[in-house]
Amino acid sequence: MPQGTKRLDDLAASDMIQEISPNDRMFGGDHKHYFFVAKSALKNILNALRIAEKTEVGRILDYTCGHGRVTRALQAAFPQAELVAADIDKDGVEYCAKTFGAQPVVIEKWPPNLPCEGGFDLIWCGAFLSHLSEARFRAFLEFLLDKLAEGGILVCTLHGRYAIHRQHHKAKYMEDELFDLIVEDYYYRGFGFSGYKNKKESDPDYGTDKFGISVARPSWTLGVLERMPNVRILCYTEKSFADHHDVFSIVKQTGFM
Repeated sequence: MPQGTKRLDDLAASDMIQEISPNDRMFGGDHKHYFFVAKSALKNILNALRIAEKTEVGRILDYTCGHGRVTRALQAAFPQAELVAADIDKDGVEYCAKTFGAQPVVIEKWPPNLPCEGGFDLIWCGAFLSHLSEARFRAFLEFLLDKLAEGGILVCTLHGRYAIHRQHHKAKYMEDELFDLIVEDYYYRGFGFSGYKNKKESDPDYGTDKFGISVARPSWTLGVLERMPNVRILCYTEKSFADHHDVFSIVKQTGFM
């Protein structure tokens, strides 16, 4: 456990900054659930650090930070670390800078830009992979790996097989006719994707209709990770982020395999 880090058992929601931006689209009025999600992210992050036996975390990147739902947990758990908050949402990035003391980085294009130094000891990326096509999924992982320091840890969430159950029994991600295309490819080759309906080149989601919903088999994702150079896989856990997303973590280790 990194020095100065609070144990998850000792970190209550009250240890986190309580203020929530009125522009935070991730806040639906339920404070308990909001902070449950923040602690769920931190649980997965601390699990990866334990497995890797990583004792120092000096620089952290929260990629797709939004208005700081997870940023607040990172700030509370790693108070001595340099925290960078990155997102396409300028208002969210500015809020994270003002409220959590994070270095603000606005992402403006695809391929994603990161106008700050790399060399991160920890990168958290929640949900973004679950919106990418296969080619962009692979390219984005390479991008994040490049931003890690040697021995740095990447923790990402994505849609696994639970997403199929959720679409049909709980809450829909998109129209059934589009999601059925995802499921067909998921069962056929392990990865399915569909762009949102009626997206156009001028839309702000990275300026492309290749932004939508993806679902990946754990075996497919692990297959992608094991083919990446200088990567050691730490863990893959199903439905472990907010009782919804799957989570994987890797460590950058030059020369591994």
